[in-house]
Amino acid sequence: MAALSCISSVIMQKCGLTFRVHAFWLLFTALTLWFYIERMKEGKSETVKTLVLLSVSEIFLAYSHYFGCLTIIYLFLMDLVFFFRKAVRKRAFIPHIAAGGSLLPWFLLMLSKRTMVLSEFWPKTPTFESIPKALRYLVSKDEAVYILFILAMLLSFLKLLDSIFRGYKDFDEVFLRFGLAFMPIIFITLDYIYSAHINTKS
Repeated sequence: MAALSCISSVIMQKCGLTFRVHAFWLLFTALTLWFYIERMKEGKSETVKTLVLLSVSEIFLAYSHYFGCLTIIYLFLMDLVFFFRKAVRKRAFIPHIAAGGSLLPWFLLMLSKRTMVLSEFWPKTPTFESIPKALRYLVSKDEAVYILFILAMLLSFLKLLDSIFRGYKDFDEVFLRFGLAFMPIIFITLDYIYSAHINTKS
């Protein structure tokens, strides 16, 4: 996240020079990923400090942007995989529950005001070609960085396959790398599927 922030002039401009929540979105995404990885390093011996820091970071991330909420849901789904593999305990879900619970007042307010309409936030209906265009946009259309971006995702995927073929050796560490590397492409692809095929007016 730090490297991409320094390399991408688009991210610097959008998050640093506009009076909007994007700066908080970038900051708390970076912090959330940092504390999430720290918690994974601790394994089943995660400290209260790490859980508290991750909880606070996720709460601020949830209030920074809609995609912040999607990031939290994504990490929750990753933790489900880790939980079923017995790599984490139930208390690993505390930060996700705290972030979700903190949004309850906002959600109830939106329901009461009947403003749960997202159409005003989105541009025209995307096409399949929008996916690579969005990825290029994130790296300021820098082809070298874009190639590294794609290679990182490809290598993470191949590493995951290799771990499965070797009998799930180092699977948890490899899955963590795979999950984080593929987060941008999964978000953009799901956004495309929803906007282009499920709800074309939103």
